[in-house]
Amino acid sequence: MKRASIPLALMLVLFTGWQAQALISMSDEGTWPATWPKELDSLRKRSRTLDVATGTQEHIYTIPFASRDEFEKLWPILMTLRTPGSPLKLSKTGSENEWGRFLSNAVPCVRIKGPTGAYVGARLTPDNRIDLKQLDEGTMLYVGAPWPKSLIGPRGELPEYVTSVSADGGKLTWKSLEDVPEGKRGFHNRARVDLELVIDGKVIDLNRIPLPQDAPLVDVRFPTAAKP
Repeated sequence: MKRASIPLALMLVLFTGWQAQALISMSDEGTWPATWPKELDSLRKRSRTLDVATGTQEHIYTIPFASRDEFEKLWPILMTLRTPGSPLKLSKTGSENEWGRFLSNAVPCVRIKGPTGAYVGARLTPDNRIDLKQLDEGTMLYVGAPWPKSLIGPRGELPEYVTSVSADGGKLTWKSLEDVPEGKRGFHNRARVDLELVIDGKVIDLNRIPLPQDAPLVDVRFPTAAKP
């Protein structure tokens, strides 16, 4: 699969307690899959992508909005990206987030966490290509849909993260991270697509938009004040 070029320099971040350097790459455009709704293509150039490969493997797309009309027009389309049953995180502009300087909540935006679209277990050909026949052979896995039916809930739910395990005959398969003993877990590959709203009350106003009925809300806009 051809990946979008990364115009910004790669940044290596050494996380305390890790034995190896964890790679985080940033792109100053939205590199989400071409299969996503075409209505979002006009947002690519002003968006950003954080490619996380710290043992947890995921892409985080940040789409800023300056126009309330544009956001409200595209919000129903953005909601179609999330995995059924996944939580909706609510943050506010000006707040901090778990990624520090790599992601900013300075302006109202929609943040999307999704799978990487990479390959697990791939063996390169002599000319450095990925032979897609390895998918049929079961010696390689694609990090993205279609996911095995064994992972999918009755309403389309998915685990947040999956890991690859060896099945019969040495073939690889996906299993929910929670179903694999901690000592036997490989990379934590994101399967579920989650959305986050960074709200300012003007461009993004919760009183003006519908929210998915099946989404548990994770509201971090008003953290509990520390006790004296």
